[in-house]
Amino acid sequence: MPSPASTDLAIVPKSTERPTSLFRVWIAQNALSLVGVALLAIFIVIAIFLYQLSVGAFDTAGGSIKIIVAALSLFATAMTALVSLVGLLLKHSIDVQSEAARVAEIAKADAIAREAEDRLKLDCAIRAVQLFANTAGAPSLPIQQSGALFTLCSLRQYELTLALLEGLLVQKQVDSSTFARVLNIILMTPDERLQGAAVTMLSGYADQLLSGLNFDLPDCFLSGCEGRSAYVRDWAPTVMVKVILARKHWEWRDRRSAINAITSSITLLWEAERDDRIKKDTGAILSALLKIFYPKPVILYWFHENFETDVIAAAVAESKPSSANTRLLIQRLEGWSQELKPPA
Repeated sequence: MPSPASTDLAIVPKSTERPTSLFRVWIAQNALSLVGVALLAIFIVIAIFLYQLSVGAFDTAGGSIKIIVAALSLFATAMTALVSLVGLLLKHSIDVQSEAARVAEIAKADAIAREAEDRLKLDCAIRAVQLFANTAGAPSLPIQQSGALFTLCSLRQYELTLALLEGLLVQKQVDSSTFARVLNIILMTPDERLQGAAVTMLSGYADQLLSGLNFDLPDCFLSGCEGRSAYVRDWAPTVMVKVILARKHWEWRDRRSAINAITSSITLLWEAERDDRIKKDTGAILSALLKIFYPKPVILYWFHENFETDVIAAAVAESKPSSANTRLLIQRLEGWSQELKPPA
């Protein structure tokens, strides 16, 4: 089955500018105070120097002249340093204020872009919902409804998508491919709550995953549910077994490739699982399937994996279900396999 393609609406890139540091802002706000402190410190230093110089200079001839010359030299040097300091502080203050203004403008532009994006998403969502019915109020064509569901997914309106999809499932107005692909998109989101809602819907409407002679499943189920939540990994084998139970067991005889695909997918789930409880339940389900469909050893080829049924059967032979739901599912599967085909 081809992988579902989910196209997201173009998102305006957010600014990556780093905010002005608190230290720089503090310096800019207290520039004049810092200049005053520096000026006071310089005059204190000059006063101390003059005092020390005067102690040894006034008792000699020309000492006062030396003091005045030294004082003027020191004062000139201090004023030069002070002017440079004031210039640097003023420049820094202007730079910080300019930076703050630029960051504010960027934030404003980002807010406007987000608002425009939200309005565009809302408009697209409204138009997508309108595709579910024509102008006369009658249900639209299935292809329009499928397109609307994928559009809502691309807009990340997942909760609305789930609500509308369930309405279509109740009325049996959605095809199995759209059902599986739309929920695969939602299962691939990082939101575990949405993942749980999606797998619960799959479990409740597993019979609608059948498609003529074949079936459809979310692609993540067929590849081991890597990275999905524990809830999804726990329920994925149950969903696949419910798909099998949706047909009579003799109807699967001419669909061995479908049974092989489901068995291989559950084997992949079992091999990859690290949670002991989920692994035991998955192993118990897999053991029941192998006993029903593979009384003789065969090799299952799945993507780049090869599974020898007799080896897998021996590995899961001692697996016992740890939950009541799994026990009931296995009992139902075993009873289903014993059903007799009615006479032609």
